Parts: sequence; structure tokens; C-alpha cells
Amino acid sequence: MIFKEGFIHADPHPGNLFVRKNGPNPKDFEIVLLDHGIYTDLNKDVRLSYTKLWRGVLAQDEEMIREASSELGSDFHQLFASMIVNRKFEDIMDQSKKQKMKSRLGEKHTKEAQKEITEYAMFYH
Repeated sequence: MIFKEGFIHADPHPGNLFVRKNGPNPKDFEIVLLDHGIYTDLNKDVRLSYTKLWRGVLAQDEEMIREASSELGSDFHQLFASMIVNRKFEDIMDQSKKQKMKSRLGEKHTKEAQKEITEYAMFYH
């Protein structure tokens, strides 16, 4: 939704979205949004810059991350990318894990991981 249409729902878990039939054909359905507090439409420039940011993260291209962050209004690309990915910038750019996307960018749900990202944000704050 974000990259193609520019629509973002920031809390898309099963309690906030469901799919229902919308006619006799099994392919006729609609997506129903239940939580109307955290979604918006992104204009084309923001959508393209956000796409560029993620391309930079995936490719570990710091210049692309810097450009996209600037286009999105952030002068501190390291912290901005870290906030988006929820990882330290050093983890995002770790060349030894370039091909290991899950270990480099996957979610960490441990208390230790959350403490680490909080300390990182406070350090740069």
C-alpha cells in the first residue's frame, strides 16, 4: 500500500483490519479498516523519497539514505534510518551481514534489544 498507492496504515494488525465479501464472486472483497487513528495518504514526493530510503537501507548505500532522509526533512540520516528500521545504524550498515537481511534488519523483540535502541536514540539525542 505504501509504495504503490501511497496509503499507509501504521498499525495493521488483525485487530485493526479485516477482509469481507462484497458480492457473489469470491474475488469480490473489500478491506475494512477498524482503527482510524493512524493512517494517511502520502503524496508522490514523500512516497518516492520513502522508497529511496528503504532502497538505501537494503543496499547499505549511505549516500542514498542521506539524500532520502534530507528529502523527508531529516538532517541526521543515521538516527532517522535507525528510527524507521528500529535498529542501530551500525547494524543497518554492517557489511558482514549484507546478504543476511533477517539478522540485519529483522525485528528484535528482546528487552535487551529494546534497551539497546533506546540507549542509541538517547546518545544521539
